[in-house]
Amino acid sequence: MLNSDQKLAVNADGHTMVVAIPGSGKTEVSVRYAERILTISPTDAIAMLTFTDAAAKNMKRRLEGSLNKSQSVRAFPSTFHSAAVQMWRQLNSYKRIVMGGHLNIYVERSMRSCSSAMDFDQAFATIDKMGQELKLDRSKYNTMELKLFHTYQSIMKKEKRIDLNQISRDVILGIRDGSIRPLSETMGVTHIVADEFQDSDDLQYLFLLEHAKRGVNIFVVGDDDQSIYGFRNANGVNNFRNLQAELAAKAYSLKTCYRCPPAILEVANNLIEHNEERIPKQLKSHLETGGKVDCKGYLDEDDQVEKVVEKILVDPKGWAVLARTNKEIDTVEIELTKHKLKIKRLGGKSFFDAPDVIAYIKLMWMFCHRNSRYLADFMGYMHESELSIDVAKDMIESGISFDNIITSLKQSGGLGIHSHSALQHYFHEDLPNGQDKKQTAHYQRQIISMIMAQRLMSSPGAIGAMADIITRTAEGLNSFKAAIDQFHDRIAGFTSKKDQKISDDEVVIATLHGSKGLEFKNVAILSCQDERIPQPDKDGLGLPHWEEERRLFYVGITRAEEYLHLAFFKKKIGFLQEAMRDRADAALADLESASAHKEVDHEAELAALREARK
Repeated sequence: MLNSDQKLAVNADGHTMVVAIPGSGKTEVSVRYAERILTISPTDAIAMLTFTDAAAKNMKRRLEGSLNKSQSVRAFPSTFHSAAVQMWRQLNSYKRIVMGGHLNIYVERSMRSCSSAMDFDQAFATIDKMGQELKLDRSKYNTMELKLFHTYQSIMKKEKRIDLNQISRDVILGIRDGSIRPLSETMGVTHIVADEFQDSDDLQYLFLLEHAKRGVNIFVVGDDDQSIYGFRNANGVNNFRNLQAELAAKAYSLKTCYRCPPAILEVANNLIEHNEERIPKQLKSHLETGGKVDCKGYLDEDDQVEKVVEKILVDPKGWAVLARTNKEIDTVEIELTKHKLKIKRLGGKSFFDAPDVIAYIKLMWMFCHRNSRYLADFMGYMHESELSIDVAKDMIESGISFDNIITSLKQSGGLGIHSHSALQHYFHEDLPNGQDKKQTAHYQRQIISMIMAQRLMSSPGAIGAMADIITRTAEGLNSFKAAIDQFHDRIAGFTSKKDQKISDDEVVIATLHGSKGLEFKNVAILSCQDERIPQPDKDGLGLPHWEEERRLFYVGITRAEEYLHLAFFKKKIGFLQEAMRDRADAALADLESASAHKEVDHEAELAALREARK
């Protein structure tokens, strides 16, 4: 049953923006709106765009459950990127799409080729930011930044690779010049729903705008206070404002939260009201009373984790422990494991997204299949010159066999000593059969030592861990090649996140980012203190940084359905004092008292030891 606010939004006509609060039924409104459009007209069709495969699948399931076949075939749930790729394929089929950790090698090659003094993270962020501009404003960037981006584009073009930013730019420009047909022409789309609109970037906004100009009705739903992906160029509240200004979109609000009770919403509201760049809204619970929030300081980080786990042990059902970083989550996981609790870990990048892991699996796949598909990637990873990479590519395109290419590269003398040794290893060492763990491990250790030397790595790190996994898997499958193929399939092409299924007896541990979109009966948030929440403004962004950090804390708080525990172990707790001043100050006083008692006890122990020695 829809409430009055939801009914107004569902029955909206024309371009529409729905601004929601946490737990107010955003997805429900999107689905019901689609149902209405598809039921009223037998010719209308609707694209349902979101940001994850899991969300798109969820929309598809919900629509199929309430629509007949003639209606459901006119609904197209998808991610923004998948929709853009399909449109881009109207004109292109030869380029390989590169994303995630696979992009790192091209950024590294660009940095070396143009002698950039940036560190990798800065270079990656610069390329991503510049890639978001439909028409590059050269006046905004310095000479080195422009050179880096130009070099990156040249290398990607040479390698016949393309990233998602370039695809989005091509699609928007293609719609404008008529070379790419919009969804209204290819699929008969008359309406587009954009869920979680606060996460849209500039290119995704322009994608909607171009369709609106061609008669498609735009319906967006989101919460600007939950915009936590600024590092991915999400435009948050600005895209809401732009949509209203450029399309005269009618605005509706969902003001009732069906997840959090009043006590928790009060804390969330106190916090988020400190942000200046937001659409003002009051958080209202569907309950009149209820909910519990407590705030406690601990002696140190270990004490914090131990005490929170003790709290969970009383009744482990329905618990989630959230933290700002994966390192903190690692500590919680270890402590929970000691007590043999079932754990579900969410958030954070997959181990298989690590660039070193991707590069290593590609190398092993080449050796197993005697295939030069990833040779340029391997040479780039090993810091070979662009000239040597071009020579290899010319041979590959000429149809020369893998073994002959390797022989020519070795004889040319143009390779680094460690790259040469790795390729020499391929010729002189037989592939392990996988049955003998020692043989498999030895084969890989030799290659890893060459990689480490070439890349000046102090430890094998992720590559060493991947090698161990391959060794164990090869033994289980009785084949080294089968193990490599299994992991190659995992890193190759598009990979999608699966729906997270959480059982009642599992304790969820997650980063604050990883918890978005979920809800739990009991939530503990660790390290609610300066330097953790919020993290320092390393990029000098000022207000935008602090406001995004505040929004991230807000997301964590609003995951709780009944009980919220806010923990800290340092004495600067700015965000906590914004959210619950009196209780935060009281908890700080309790911590100072406990710390003083600990010091007295410690002095007494030392005095007793001195006395015992007399």
